[in-house]
Parts: sequence; structure tokens; C-alpha cells
Amino acid sequence: MSQSFPRSAGIWSVGTYLPPIIRTNDHWGPDVLAAWARKKAPGHGAQREEPVDTEGARRTMAEMERLKGDIFQGAVERRVIPDDMSAADMEQKAAEQAMARAGVSPGDIDFIMSVQFCPDDLQIIPAARLQHRLGLSPHTMSVTVDAVCNSFQSQLNLAAGLIATGQYRCGLLVQSSSATRLLETHDTFTPFFGDGATAVVVGEVPPGYGLLSSVHRSDGALADGMVTGVQGKHWHDEGKVRAYVRDGLQTRTVFLSLLDYAKEVVPAAVAQAGLGLEDVTFYASHQATSWLRRGSQAYIGLEHAKTVDTFPFTATLSAANLPMVMATALSEGLLEDGDVVAMFSGGTGISYSGSVLRWGR
Repeated sequence: MSQSFPRSAGIWSVGTYLPPIIRTNDHWGPDVLAAWARKKAPGHGAQREEPVDTEGARRTMAEMERLKGDIFQGAVERRVIPDDMSAADMEQKAAEQAMARAGVSPGDIDFIMSVQFCPDDLQIIPAARLQHRLGLSPHTMSVTVDAVCNSFQSQLNLAAGLIATGQYRCGLLVQSSSATRLLETHDTFTPFFGDGATAVVVGEVPPGYGLLSSVHRSDGALADGMVTGVQGKHWHDEGKVRAYVRDGLQTRTVFLSLLDYAKEVVPAAVAQAGLGLEDVTFYASHQATSWLRRGSQAYIGLEHAKTVDTFPFTATLSAANLPMVMATALSEGLLEDGDVVAMFSGGTGISYSGSVLRWGR
């Protein structure tokens, strides 16, 4: 689905929170690293042709080849949530920072949309818990908007629609990752996940600012790649719930298709906004890997745009990746009023999106 916005709704502020525990690559001992090296050695396991043969896949293989000597694939450190901290604790800190930066009070927030990678509890509305913690009005609409790693763009799209109708003026979008609680030390992908939370205050902005366009795609045929549950059973069956790869071929198909996904939706969103690629001044990419931003930016044709990478020091934060990129860019003076921001992200299941906004309020 593609949608444009006749009225202006945009980002007023971004808040972030990273938990205090820093896990460096030294966390994984020599025995674990040796086992990973054996798994990745040529000739290990069944050999087969790559499931995707496109220009984007070939570029992906080239990017992966550049990192073949680094078993951590560019990740240097990541944050880990303490045992006595909840996802809601992290979200509250990020939300309070975002509200303070936006200059809004609890009474100004009309709605909350939230998502938790590793929920504190099932069958509750995490956003309602946050509404109570923040002292927001009971009239606040609280909903979960979950597209896994693609949740932020989905939230932003829906929030812009609510504000565009005039029904609501100001909202809070919240994203958190407690992924380390779902990981096993011996799995080769565990170093690529970290914990943290972000929050974004959205509201009305002047004409020509805010979200200009948004393009979304889905492919449920690739829903069985990486999942969370009890391996070989239903998630509610007896056993430990953890993140694992259910279908390795689907996982690799998605990985090899990431650059093609970006090439599909980002230029489409730019065109829908009535702009050219040359008008984009900042590129915000999902941080699933250390090479995704670099590879997609070059493939799309946005090498002239400013950007930042957060993966080396946070690893992937799921839906919190894009807000963390924007917050980092703001702190480094790389994102300024009037910048045209193009965004790309994707989530398991799968969905992927591209959006364009003009920064400022």
C-alpha cells in the first residue's frame, strides 16, 4: 500500500535509553568463537546455490565478503538489560526524554503506539502501562503496533493519518528491544542483538514538513525465517522460549534481498513525495547489519546524503533502530531543520517500508 498525506504531521522530538550493562565482544570465549568459525568454514554443511540471484544479492555477497575475517561482522559492543529492569522501564525513560525535548506535558499526548521486542507480558497493552506510568490522561488512546523491526515506520504512517484528520494533535511512538533475553550464547547471531528503547513525539508541523510519503510492502511467504518460540513446538508448549532460525533458506533469502527491498521502496517513496533522489539530504537505514546502510545507500543512489551508523555500538535494536539513528544524527549535528530524510527498514514476517519526511517543526 502507498499513501500520501494532504496535511502535515511530523516528528517533534526523539528520546532514547540504553541500559547500563555494556557487553563487548570479549563476552564470547575462545571455545564459542572456535565453534562459530567451524560452522562458517568452507565445506561445512550442505552446499547449494544461493536462493536469490539479483544485482542486490550480488552486492550483498560482496559486502559480506568484505567482513569475512570478522566473526562479529562489525559489532563492537551492545547494551544488555539488567535482570531487574523491564522493557517498560526503558520505554518510560526514553518517553520522558522525548516529551521533555518536545516541550510537551502529559496532558498534551492524545495517543500512544508501542512495540516491544520480547514483551514484558502477553495479552496486555504495553502502551496502556506506559500511559499510566507517564501520568497521561485516561482519554489517551493506547495501542500496540507491531511489525517487528519495521514497526516504527508503520507507527509513523498510522500516526500521521490520525493527525491529518484533525482528530488528534500529538502522539507518542515507543519502541523497545530486550532481545538478549531471547538469545542463546552458542548461536552465531547472538552478537548482533542489543537492548534499548526509543520514543518519538509526533504532531502537527508546517505545510511542506513532516511525513511526505510512505511505501509499504509485505511477503508472508517468507514468514518462517527467524522466529521466537519453543523450537520444534508451539510457543505456548513446554520448553524455553527463545529466538531461533526455523527455516535457514528463508532467512538467507530475506538477507540476500535486503538491498533489493531498499531499492524498491525508497526511490518509490521519494518519487511519491514529488522529489528526486538528489533532493534527499539524510538517509536513515535499518541497522540489522553493519553493511546494510552502506550497501543500500550506494545501491539506491544516495551516496551524497548524510547518514550515521549505530550498529557498531548498539548492535540491532529492532524497531528502535531508525529513531536511534535520528537521535544520534541530531546529537552529532548531522540532522537539521529542512533536511529531506529518506528511511528504510524491514521486519520478519515479512514487511519492508520506505518513507520520506522533511525534518523540522
